[in-house]
Amino acid sequence: MDGTAARPAAFDPAIIQAPALRRLHAYWESRRGDREIPARADIDPTDFAWALGAASLMERLADGDYLFRVDATTTADLFAVDMTGRRLALYPDPPVRAMMKTTLDAVVAARAPMLVYRDFVFNRAPRRYELLLLPLSAGGAAVDMILSIPGFDGERPFAPLRLRPTA
Repeated sequence: MDGTAARPAAFDPAIIQAPALRRLHAYWESRRGDREIPARADIDPTDFAWALGAASLMERLADGDYLFRVDATTTADLFAVDMTGRRLALYPDPPVRAMMKTTLDAVVAARAPMLVYRDFVFNRAPRRYELLLLPLSAGGAAVDMILSIPGFDGERPFAPLRLRPTA
């Protein structure tokens, strides 16, 4: 064995387009070693200081909700909502909250990285970003935290945005 555990077939890191996402995924892979997923204790934010303004960290709570330990400043600014220290259940836009919960629950169930795409409108033009979600597990059994980072198609917008949840 080469020191790395096999990834589930559903996730192919070759499809990651944004360089920052590829870089954070490579870091996550390096920290997991021969385990299925790394622990939060294996992740040192100073190792990816270049991504700290874009990275979010969510904790899976016993009741199934999520607590935003850190909500990325770039996404908090873009979407005009800072969820740091708040539960997902308090997210003010119900359709977006439901979309986020579904995505986070899927990462927990898959116990594997996930790449999703989100559509939005900026300057009256449709845009898309990819979102990389990386599971973490303190005990190696259940996913108890998720590290995420967005990657935008082209220039990152700098105004409050509104997501358009898609089915």
